[in-house]
Amino acid sequence: MQGLTAGDIKTHGTLVSSILPGATVPAGTGVWAVLAFPTSFTNGQLMRHLLSAWLNAGYFPGYPLTKAQIVAMWNAVQGGGTYCPTNMSCGLKGWGADQIITYIEGLYDFNAELETNLCKK
Repeated sequence: MQGLTAGDIKTHGTLVSSILPGATVPAGTGVWAVLAFPTSFTNGQLMRHLLSAWLNAGYFPGYPLTKAQIVAMWNAVQGGGTYCPTNMSCGLKGWGADQIITYIEGLYDFNAELETNLCKK
C-alpha cells in the first residue's frame, strides 16, 4: 500500500452503514476503505469478508449467499453472538465471526473462471 491510508480515498462510494447496520465505522466510511484497511476498524476482518461477499452476491448469478443472508450474518455476530443458517438446527453450535470468515474464504474460487475473463480486455 506504500503509505496509503484511509484518508487518501477520495470517493468513498457505498457507505458501510447502508449495508451493515450498526457497524463501528466513522460516518462517511465507504466499503472500499474497509476492503483496503480492515485492521483500521472494529470487526474489520469480519466486515471485509462480509462486504466482499455482499458485492459478489450482487454480481455473480448463483452465488451461494444472498445479500439478506450476509446482513443476517453480520447482525447475528457483530456483538459476539453466533449465526445459524435458517435451514439448519445449530443448537449451541452456531457460527461465530471466525467460522463465517472461514466459510466465505471457502467461496473464493466461486466463478474463478469468470473472474479471470473479467481481468482480460
